[in-house]
Amino acid sequence: MRYMVEAFAVGSLRRGAEIEQFLGPKEHNGERGVAWVEIWPREQGYVITLYGGVDRADGYQGQRNLYELPPFLYPHEDDEDMPFCELGITSEPLGALELAESLTGAVRSRWMNRGLGMDEYADYVRAGSPSVWPVS
Repeated sequence: MRYMVEAFAVGSLRRGAEIEQFLGPKEHNGERGVAWVEIWPREQGYVITLYGGVDRADGYQGQRNLYELPPFLYPHEDDEDMPFCELGITSEPLGALELAESLTGAVRSRWMNRGLGMDEYADYVRAGSPSVWPVS
């Protein structure tokens, strides 16, 4: 089973496990790519982070590993570019889901354990990299 029901997603975060969601196509700085959001439990709370990678219709150079795509570069403090964008932090796991969903368009029923986003990306590429994801 790829997706977690809300109680499992919250439970995973409480146990200290990261969760993620593949968001599908995104354009950034004029480049076509894909995005995904991760929630990481940390001492200070639950950190919501947006990632993006440069993509082509067949995956990047035939590549199907989401985590090895050339990253989009997001502006960060001190004018440094980073391969991710930290969106926020909350003190409760359910609040982290809600914040991530409101900021990124993530869907409650599509959270996965970290690492499964790669399978979702492979499905996206096999589907021909549609302009909307998920395809109903």
